[in-house]
Amino acid sequence: MNRKMQNNQNIRESQSKRNNQNIRNNQNSRSRQNPQNNQTSRGKHIDRGNQINQTSRRTPPRRRKSRSVISTILLIMALSVFIFSGYQLVTMLLPYFTGGREYNEIRTRAITILSEAELAALNGESETDDGTSLSLRWIPPLRVDFEALREINPRTVAWIYFVQPEIINYPVVLSEDNEEYLNRTFSGEWNPVGAIFMDMNNNPDFEDRNTIIYGHNMQDRSMFARLMEFQDREFFDENPYFYIFTPDGMVRTYEIFSAKVVYQSAPQYQIEFSYDEDFLEYLEMCRLDSIHQREGIEFSADDRIVSLSTCTNIRQVDRFLVQGVLIDIRPAR
Repeated sequence: MNRKMQNNQNIRESQSKRNNQNIRNNQNSRSRQNPQNNQTSRGKHIDRGNQINQTSRRTPPRRRKSRSVISTILLIMALSVFIFSGYQLVTMLLPYFTGGREYNEIRTRAITILSEAELAALNGESETDDGTSLSLRWIPPLRVDFEALREINPRTVAWIYFVQPEIINYPVVLSEDNEEYLNRTFSGEWNPVGAIFMDMNNNPDFEDRNTIIYGHNMQDRSMFARLMEFQDREFFDENPYFYIFTPDGMVRTYEIFSAKVVYQSAPQYQIEFSYDEDFLEYLEMCRLDSIHQREGIEFSADDRIVSLSTCTNIRQVDRFLVQGVLIDIRPAR
């Protein structure tokens, strides 16, 4: 009996083992038939891990917002600097453009370039009233319409002309206070280019012993800026003359004898002299102080000079002064 029961138990255990083995075999078979399912399952676990890691590495929303605000502020600041720089550039260049255009229009209106025949007649041999021959000095090839100039500015007193530097070719006005034309053009328009003007203490007929004329040293080398070229020895030697036309129909030729940087209140700016000896000493002082010397010039108490003054743009208190002595006066036509 006992043996029979034990046999039955052994049979049940054997069947149970076979059933378990069959189940494992079926599972292995399904795994071999569908490997992608296993990979997908493992991939899902990996993806979830990556998502968790990426989520942990993401910038917090508050930090991203602060960075966006900083970038916007920097962009606005850069644009502001750009716009302000553009404005500054326009305000700096516009006066040069408008001032240059005005003086070109004035030249077109008031200046006539003489023909070759007219030049030959003026620069050749001529006869005086008593029939004697007179060899004329060269004069500039232009005619100045002072009526047209005085329609624009009634205080017109002259026209100054250089062969070189040729840009110095401007009308001259008489200042009332030595301030007005620092920031006003010949036509009276406000412009830092200003105008070429005679000292308020001078007479407009150029009969003072020293007539002073002022002009700005502009960055575009307009007005009196190119007077600075007389610092060069070769330029000084090769360009000895400048010319001044006046409303009385005369043209005056001046020979440059001095060029020098001076203090704004230097003795060279003296206009009136009580005695001939004082004036002669003054002339000699100006010549000796010049950075270059011109041979062959002799002074007399009857001489008349013109002093052309501009800023150096180096020190505010310094001026560059070019001085010429009158050597010839004649009708301009």
